[in-house]
Amino acid sequence: KTGFSNLKLVLAGESAWLVQETQNLALKSPYKEDIIMPGKLKFGDLGLLMTSASVFVLPSLYEGFGIPILEAMAAGIPVISADNSSLREVGGEACLYFKDNNFDDLSQKIKQVLEDNNLKENFTRKGSEQIKNFSWEKCASETLEYLKS
Repeated sequence: KTGFSNLKLVLAGESAWLVQETQNLALKSPYKEDIIMPGKLKFGDLGLLMTSASVFVLPSLYEGFGIPILEAMAAGIPVISADNSSLREVGGEACLYFKDNNFDDLSQKIKQVLEDNNLKENFTRKGSEQIKNFSWEKCASETLEYLKS
């Protein structure tokens, strides 16, 4: 915990499979006072949480699209994501990726982002560029062009 004593781990989102196991592990953790599990958040609360985060981690084993990655990028925070399903397509070169269920790799990536301001700024900048590929205007324009063809 040295060097990161001011950080909290926030596990936000709807309860899903393995939630009881996750809650039990959090309660047994030596860092249990630093783990916050608010459950599903209102949209406005999610924005507040995102903008105050140091890093956003999406350890999902499967995602249909990966909107949380874009939300984090829009909030101006660096993103670390599991390397599976659609996540690399959504995050592009603007994310750091870790292998599914490789906790050592994930912890190293988190440590890198928290300790290296240049890396953090680089991925924040890349994220600002990446989200431009997913605007509603672009979606509407491409849909219109498809319908015309």
